[in-house]
Amino acid sequence: MFHHLTDNLYLVKTPEHGPSGVSCIESLFDKTTLDLPLNGKTFQPDGKKFDKDKHIGKVYFAKKVIGPAAGTIDWTGFNPLLKRIEAVLKHHATASAVPASASSS
Repeated sequence: MFHHLTDNLYLVKTPEHGPSGVSCIESLFDKTTLDLPLNGKTFQPDGKKFDKDKHIGKVYFAKKVIGPAAGTIDWTGFNPLLKRIEAVLKHHATASAVPASASSS
């Protein structure tokens, strides 16, 4: 799903998960990746459940866990988001195409 806001500005939502339909980019990783530890701590995206003694946040997860393991991570969960981005690119190419009669003046 995407929304064409104006000109070349689009809003692309991350694919919805579960009954609430809420998601974040990290929702696209599999459980194995989400559970990768960093210094004995695990990733916790929910601020209400976050305990600094047990958890790491998004920045450390991205830089210290995902970055170093990028070559071994299963990225297939990102396919739905990539398909949405592909749809945006196709839409933009079609929407921004100038008819031949309009280009010659």
